[in-house]
Amino acid sequence: LRPKVDKAAAGYLNSLGGLGFVIEMKLALVPAFNVNVNYSYNLPHAAIQKHFVEQTEDSKDRVPGDYSWVVYSSESVNYIEKRVVVQEPSTGLYISDWELFDSTLKPLLQTYDQQKFAAYPLAENILAAVIEQPKNFTVYEANQYLPGSEHQAVKHVEMELFLEPTDIAQFLGVFESVLRDCPSCGYYHAYPIALRAIMPDDMPIWMSPFQNKPRVSVSFFTYLDLSSSDAPTEKLQPFTAFCDRLLTEVVCNLTMDVKYHRGKYMVPDWIGASELEKDFVAGWHDFLALRGREDPKHKINSAYLQTFGKSMKSK
Repeated sequence: LRPKVDKAAAGYLNSLGGLGFVIEMKLALVPAFNVNVNYSYNLPHAAIQKHFVEQTEDSKDRVPGDYSWVVYSSESVNYIEKRVVVQEPSTGLYISDWELFDSTLKPLLQTYDQQKFAAYPLAENILAAVIEQPKNFTVYEANQYLPGSEHQAVKHVEMELFLEPTDIAQFLGVFESVLRDCPSCGYYHAYPIALRAIMPDDMPIWMSPFQNKPRVSVSFFTYLDLSSSDAPTEKLQPFTAFCDRLLTEVVCNLTMDVKYHRGKYMVPDWIGASELEKDFVAGWHDFLALRGREDPKHKINSAYLQTFGKSMKSK
């Protein structure tokens, strides 16, 4: 199947998971490149939104060259790490300190009181100290630097939402004033939020959040220790309740257009919800038809696909 040529390719390359096993893959590689890194610190919400709006405007006609992201602890402690492709030699070796940061915070992220009174102040202080350190203009090799957060080194759960660039300031304001602290959930979101722009797809992909428009990824990481629990679902419940409250406020009350990463965590009750899937009903029926032809016995399946299918049955 040839992307952009064969219609069914958009179904095999979809955001629900594949319909078979990969036995051969051809990679469209790009030449190695470098990025220069500069920083902007402690920006108000409106300035963070302005950054993403400017980064994504006219994105359909732009070759990807800006890999910037935002690390947000609060409106008074945040930074934009501007990563722009350059035709210049590397000037430094990148050594990530995120694994140390994660390892330090994880023991303090297990209960509500720890999250609010220990982890969050510590995270703010660590990021503030990093921000105060002088930064030199540096060029890094992209294949070393861009995956450099090393989050996989410390086990975690992540919910990743995709928002409109023009909603970022309002979202951050509501998160800061209303959503971060959820005593009824038994959860205080202490870990910094990561935000990055994602440009539109350059080929048809059924049910993709990035068809025809850019989005801003907003990632929520929790480091609740599930490995030592016999009931991980119950152990994760405070984060589940926090995510449910956040989605209710942002999607239902503020009526923002929100999509999510189907390969990461999502509150079970929101999987297949009309508020999140209203743009994907036709794509779902196309997927069902393709699945019926190619995999009529549903040998390729997942718990997510089963839950999603039940929710989408009436749509």
